[in-house]
Amino acid sequence: MKKYIYFLLFIMLSFGTAYADNKKDLFDDYGIYTKEMDEQIITVKKEVYTEIYNIKKLMLENNQKSVNEKLNIIRSKIQQLDNYIKDSSKTLKTENMKQALTYPVYELSFYEKVFLECRRYGIQPLVTISHFDCPMELVKKYGGWKSRDMISFYEKLAVTLFTRFKELVTYWITFNEINMIYHLPFSAAGICFDEGENEKQVIADAAHYEWVASALAVKIGHEINPENKIGCMLAAGPYYPESCRPEDYWKAVCDDRDGYSLIDVQARGRYPAYLIKRYERE
Repeated sequence: MKKYIYFLLFIMLSFGTAYADNKKDLFDDYGIYTKEMDEQIITVKKEVYTEIYNIKKLMLENNQKSVNEKLNIIRSKIQQLDNYIKDSSKTLKTENMKQALTYPVYELSFYEKVFLECRRYGIQPLVTISHFDCPMELVKKYGGWKSRDMISFYEKLAVTLFTRFKELVTYWITFNEINMIYHLPFSAAGICFDEGENEKQVIADAAHYEWVASALAVKIGHEINPENKIGCMLAAGPYYPESCRPEDYWKAVCDDRDGYSLIDVQARGRYPAYLIKRYERE
């Protein structure tokens, strides 16, 4: 447990300091950094460090519940800072501010600092390329993973990440909890269903596009750095039969397959027979 908490502690420390420092560096570059921003960032950093100190004391008491509460407070403070910066852009109303908030180099630089901080403490990061964060612009314009066009967008993202973090990250996951496309299609794949739309067909198509994108990412990742280890992730939760009756046991097997099918394709590179038969029936 202590190793787990230390891991979370250093990650939150990395995010808190890298976030605040990086915002300041970026706004300085654009010549729009203000004294008020500086004071707000310093305040957040002090609050984050205070909470981290409190976490250390709670760790000694083995108080897991309170530790989790403190970690949530830290996340909240960082989010508040982000909201403050974005709200400030509405007041300043300058193209420079708008560019600073959307400039992709900022995001890459931020995570680069996080990974460097992890390295300082001997932490090997396991990075998810897509973690329930389909860009809203792609949702509005393409319908999220309803569209095959998402494959090429994802491919560009993979090339960018694998290239930029080649020396810092070697463990990757292509999609977070990929089977959640069955349960939370908007969160998992940016999918909104139209009235009367065949939802099962939409999800089957979207899952296929994600599989193709994942396979391309694996290929690209190994080409850029042969040391990369690229895997998949399942939101695990095995089903248990309600009774020992054969029909109940078989129902549990089928329900498990809903989740396993997503990673079976990723791991084996082909559709399992049971999934093909299910599609044929449906």
